[in-house]
Amino acid sequence: LNRRLVPALPRSEKTQISRPRKNSCENSMNEIIRHDSGRGMPVDLPASSARKLAFFRSKIETNQRGESSISADFAPSDDERRGLARRDERLAGWLAPAGERAVLPSISSLMQSLHHRGGDEESREVLQRIWASDLADLPLFAVERACADFRQGRAGDGKWLPTQAEVRRVALGHVEPFRKEHSAVRAVLSAQMVEKPRDQAERKRVA
Repeated sequence: LNRRLVPALPRSEKTQISRPRKNSCENSMNEIIRHDSGRGMPVDLPASSARKLAFFRSKIETNQRGESSISADFAPSDDERRGLARRDERLAGWLAPAGERAVLPSISSLMQSLHHRGGDEESREVLQRIWASDLADLPLFAVERACADFRQGRAGDGKWLPTQAEVRRVALGHVEPFRKEHSAVRAVLSAQMVEKPRDQAERKRVA
């Protein structure tokens, strides 16, 4: 029998045909949500999604009236926008103020672990309430991580109790990356997508 031979595809082409490319940003966002601890503890954005978010943010333009826009050529897709919207919701929850009651256990644990200069048990309880009031406006994860840093010697001298101002400074260090990310996500989501005219050279490049 005569059989018509079909040339074999190179391995790279086979891979491209059998494994259609998926949206990396959407997949990363879904991965984050699946691994959310449920305790208000932030999950870092995967590197691939962080790079994509930075790209979107860099393409936003702001006019003299303070209105922001992004070219349709560089704007996130519908799937990417949905992923970013879910990330925005998560970040808003993680960054919300904890309240006095929520931060009290971490403060109590820190005070029991390190020495404090003077004072009896009654004064310690008063001090705990003062600290809780002073740190209540911070996100819970930041207070928990800052207190753990002092207990475990990553901050302070590992012996003496820090001041609440020192705890706040360390806590804000944990907050800052997520606040920056939240600002970038909201900037991308709020930017108006616009179609911009292209010159002939640009049309050829994009095509």
